[in-house]
Amino acid sequence: MGGAGLVVAEMTCPSADARITPGCPGLWNEAQRDGWKRIVDFVHGTTDAKIALQLGHAGPKGSTRVPWEGEDQPLESGNWPLLSASPQQYRTASATGRAR
Repeated sequence: MGGAGLVVAEMTCPSADARITPGCPGLWNEAQRDGWKRIVDFVHGTTDAKIALQLGHAGPKGSTRVPWEGEDQPLESGNWPLLSASPQQYRTASATGRAR
């Protein structure tokens, strides 16, 4: 509402296994779609700004804790399988992804 011409939302994941952390925003189910629609409708309804979403995939950096619980640290439980361009780890404590 301050005169921006473009608003860009942070990296948003297309699937649950594309997330960096469990706290990452997503767009793979109807509830998330509806939540993003509310945001887009608000931006379009109150400003002339355009809005974009940065679509991303965590690759080997995924399945880690949210930053306030230990940035780039592996989850203690509830990990998901990683898909990435190579089996190279992001950090030594990171899970090893399956190359695709």
